[in-house]
Amino acid sequence: MKLLSGLLTGLLLTCGGFARADESTAQFYGWSPDGRSVAFLESHVLSDSSGAIYTTLTIVDSGKNTVLNTYVAEFEPFDTQLNDAQIIQLTTRKVIKQALPVLTRLKISDGRGGTVVWKPALQNRSDDLDQKFQVQIREQLWRFELSHKDYAPNQKCPTNGSPYPARGLTLSVTSFPQPSTTVTTTLQADGARLPARRQCAQGYFAVEVRVQGDYLAVLLAITRPSGFEGGNLMNYMLVTGRRPTP
Repeated sequence: MKLLSGLLTGLLLTCGGFARADESTAQFYGWSPDGRSVAFLESHVLSDSSGAIYTTLTIVDSGKNTVLNTYVAEFEPFDTQLNDAQIIQLTTRKVIKQALPVLTRLKISDGRGGTVVWKPALQNRSDDLDQKFQVQIREQLWRFELSHKDYAPNQKCPTNGSPYPARGLTLSVTSFPQPSTTVTTTLQADGARLPARRQCAQGYFAVEVRVQGDYLAVLLAITRPSGFEGGNLMNYMLVTGRRPTP
C-alpha cells in the first residue's frame, strides 16, 4: 500500500492543480523484472461540460515497442464533494484493479520503477520541434535524437487558427561501444500512416528515460491544438527498445 500511495502522490503532484483546460499528466507505473514489459499511467481532467476525469494504464512490450493492453477508468463528478486529486486517486486505483490480472501475469510491479537515467527539471521548448539530448550512464554515453515527419492536415482535427500538418516521429539512440565507433539504433520510425490515436498530433517531446534489465523506455508527450482559446492538449506514449550495449 505504501508503494501505491507514493505512486499516487507523484501523479497528483505533477498535475499542478489542473489550472488549465484539459490538463493531463503521466508517469511510469512499473516494470517486469527483466524489463520486457512496462506500464505507465496517464490522467486527464476534461474542461468540457461533463467535467470528467479519467485515468488510463497502458502496458507495453518493451522488446517489440508494441502496446499490449490499455485500460481506462472514468469518473464524472456531477454533484460529488470530491476534489480533482481525490477523484484521480479513485480512477487510478480502479484502473490498476482492472489491469491487475495482466500486471500479475507479466510480473509488472509498482515497486519496480526502473532506473531514471534522464529527466530534466525544466522542459526548454524552442521553436524547433526536433530534440537532441544525451544520457551518461557510468562510462556509457547515449545520444538520443527525436525528429518529426509531416503528414497531410487532418480536416477533422481542432485547430488554433489555420490547419496544420499532422506529425509523426522518428526516435533513435546512438551509442559509442568503442573509440571512434558509433552504433545508431532506430527505436521508432512512423510509416506511411499515423496510428489513429495520433492523427491530430502536432508535436512530440521527450520528458523522461528509464531503464530496466536490457531494455529502455522513453516517455514522450504528444501535443495537439485544443481549438479552445489557443490552448494545446497533451497525451503521452512510450517508445521502448533494447538498451545499447557497451
